[in-house]
Amino acid sequence: MLSYAWLRKTGCLSRTVGALCLSAPTRKFGDARARPPVFELRNYEVPPGKLGDVISSARERVTIEVEMGAMLRGFWATEGFLKDGLITTELFALWEYESFDHRDAQLAKRMTSDDWISSVKIMQPLITTKSITLWHSFSFAPLLLEPRKTGGIFELRNYRLHPGKISAWQKRFSETFPKRAEHSKPLGMWYSEVGGLNEVLHIWPYKSMEDRATVRATCTQIPEWSQCVADTMVFVQEMKNKILYPTPLSPLQ
Repeated sequence: MLSYAWLRKTGCLSRTVGALCLSAPTRKFGDARARPPVFELRNYEVPPGKLGDVISSARERVTIEVEMGAMLRGFWATEGFLKDGLITTELFALWEYESFDHRDAQLAKRMTSDDWISSVKIMQPLITTKSITLWHSFSFAPLLLEPRKTGGIFELRNYRLHPGKISAWQKRFSETFPKRAEHSKPLGMWYSEVGGLNEVLHIWPYKSMEDRATVRATCTQIPEWSQCVADTMVFVQEMKNKILYPTPLSPLQ
């Protein structure tokens, strides 16, 4: 049975894995679209010793969904954490759809696919919990989601804002975002549409934890950025982050 430690030791968490994911459709949604694309973030809790089995079972499911026209952007794992006395791991899968109609059409296709239903039945007993949230991207932060190898880690940052404050947060944050982006650029920034409301999500790639610390320390020395952080914190109720590592299924490595 594969384990997280084994995946790290053998390099599987940073290895590109051939045609399946890195050759996934690379169509770009044009600026002329009437609505922005819809992003779906799936979160799975995996019990001890099951990470390798979940990734193996997810491979067929990912293949089917990509062939149906969905676009997998990233598939990451956290390091293990203690829950109820057991070491648990989380998986995050980021999917992109052209619109809500496109996502609905994909769901309808899956429900008529015996192969997809079979893959779900295999994977379901291997996970503890699953949640799905839907997001739209902020226009001020360019999406950098094309398949590539970054060679490091990804930081997922989640902010829950006070109700009705997303527009105010966006206005203030976007004013200073170019200064922050001079030092590192996020994969994207999103606001919640379905799931936890009044939420903002960032995903930042770094070469390593040391690189992350260096970049963030440098940014604290930028007066405009420090002021932006102070100004936007008044809108925030809660903030969380997680460090993610690419699994073999992730187009972004």
